[in-house]
Amino acid sequence: MLWICTIALLTIATASGFTQVLARFVLHKPMDWTEFTTRYALIWMVYLGSAIACLQGSMLSVDLLQRKLSGR
Repeated sequence: MLWICTIALLTIATASGFTQVLARFVLHKPMDWTEFTTRYALIWMVYLGSAIACLQGSMLSVDLLQRKLSGR
């Protein structure tokens, strides 16, 4: 489920960023909502990507913390 949300957010961020570029350079009327949408989609994508990495145990800081706590 997290993968689907992350992919959806990537799609939203890409479409919103493309819309912003199109509006700014082709139509010469930048849209405010596209910048905010892209920014928040990218922020949430990082949050969900971090959650996916933690669940899979592939984050470097989690590995280092586990090694320190286990006494290796």
